[in-house]
Amino acid sequence: MAIVPVELLHEIVDHLRSPELAAFRLASQTCRAVADPLFFAVLFIPSNRLHLRKHLNFIRDVAAGNTGWSTHATALVVVSAVGRLDDRHAPRAEESEVETVPGLLVNAIRSCPRLCSFRLSAFQCPAWLFESVANCTTAFPNVKYLDIEHEKHTPLLPRVSRVTTLKISTLGRLRRGLVHKKSQGIQLPPSMAQPLLPQVLEIVRHSPQLRVLQLLGGGSWDDIWKLLARLRFPLVSLTIDLVTSPLLAYLRSFSGLAVLEIQRRDKHGTVAADTADDLAQEFFERVLPMHRGSLRIFRCEAERWPFGNHVVDAIVQMEHLTDFAMCVNVNDAPSIISLALETLPRLPHIERIALCAEVGAPFMELVQAALARFPDLVLVEDTDYIEGRTDWDWLDVALEARWDGVNRESHYPVWLQIDR
Repeated sequence: MAIVPVELLHEIVDHLRSPELAAFRLASQTCRAVADPLFFAVLFIPSNRLHLRKHLNFIRDVAAGNTGWSTHATALVVVSAVGRLDDRHAPRAEESEVETVPGLLVNAIRSCPRLCSFRLSAFQCPAWLFESVANCTTAFPNVKYLDIEHEKHTPLLPRVSRVTTLKISTLGRLRRGLVHKKSQGIQLPPSMAQPLLPQVLEIVRHSPQLRVLQLLGGGSWDDIWKLLARLRFPLVSLTIDLVTSPLLAYLRSFSGLAVLEIQRRDKHGTVAADTADDLAQEFFERVLPMHRGSLRIFRCEAERWPFGNHVVDAIVQMEHLTDFAMCVNVNDAPSIISLALETLPRLPHIERIALCAEVGAPFMELVQAALARFPDLVLVEDTDYIEGRTDWDWLDVALEARWDGVNRESHYPVWLQIDR
């Protein structure tokens, strides 16, 4: 192992999953020195299992400051653990021990001074835990990545500034096989709730290097778009589920967007019915052209903006587009599927597309029939793998061994992979 260049070892560990990385770091001192920064990069706290002795002991060890996380951890993730819990093999801690968890958890987080990325989900999570972690986050001086999920519109967010990535969602992630079990035996009073929008405005206002923004759920975010336009903050990646005129005005104010995802908002729709046509015309004629030289990923699940002849000219201008998804009106499926496939040769860098619709046997038959005329296209069989990872960022990749993909309950895309 000593004759293997350290640079090559770094390349190797970048492709290892957690169990493999754990074995690799035990091979030698050199391997451990290479692997430890990656192995201990993410401090993962399962919010629904803090009543178990195994996890309580883990938090106690981290709080003591004698683990690799104290030296190497740069990201903190507090979400519900994935998978079914077999109580027979997961002994519970004594109630008196469980009551010490809040203090131990605070000490564990504070024992990792290099933390700069934070993901916190309050779904099926006790209020005390969300607030404890949020308060700890505020104390770190160099927060660059903040990802918050909360089922209410009034969580008390960490008071941070100078973030480069900000993700706020009141929808939560739906993960396959997820079993929520609240931590037992801890009851602390929640702090006073605060409206979400003013807190997000404050974070954005003091984050001139903000480049990645995700705002899902909640109410109107129009004040955010007006602030971004006024401050001239050019985003690189934007994920939203509500399209309004102030949003489009902001997107027209700059160029350089690389990722644009318009997700589906189930209850009231992504685009209001009375403005859908006008906003669509503005978006495809005036907004997309502003980013034609930079956009690599464009996904639009807005039902009122289906793929069709009226958008083809705008789409083919995206010369660097690699990943494309839009809804399909099932009533027009035969012609629209053919149109989508015929458009692909005009996108020189495209790698995959998704046609989002209520998938059933007739729709699949139409896709299969159309594919017979396009030998360079193949239907991706493992759609769960693609669908669950299309909106991942670096932290999702780091946590891949922890959970398995994302479930969605609305439209199911048919993924087509380019066989070059």
